[in-house]
Amino acid sequence: MAQTSINIRTDENLKKQFDFICDELGLTLSTAINIFMKTVVRQNCIPFPLATGKPLAKPRNFNEITAEELDASFEKSFSDYVAGKARKSDDVFRDLERKYGL
Repeated sequence: MAQTSINIRTDENLKKQFDFICDELGLTLSTAINIFMKTVVRQNCIPFPLATGKPLAKPRNFNEITAEELDASFEKSFSDYVAGKARKSDDVFRDLERKYGL
């Protein structure tokens, strides 16, 4: 298989810490990055949770939504549908079943 190079910039201290852990595991930095990349490709996602550190917005009760907000939401949904930005629910559920076995 053809090989290619990737150049990345990172914090010097972070690299030293990463190198130390890789060494403890018997891995080179290159091997560890390749493991990460193969896992991302195989799982089709980043293999660990990503978070902003901000708390999630509290879900609103339907009774808390004003008529104007509801109308605006319906208008946006309809505009998205007309612009081709929407998918049929059957297609969405089929994709979820295929991807996650739901």
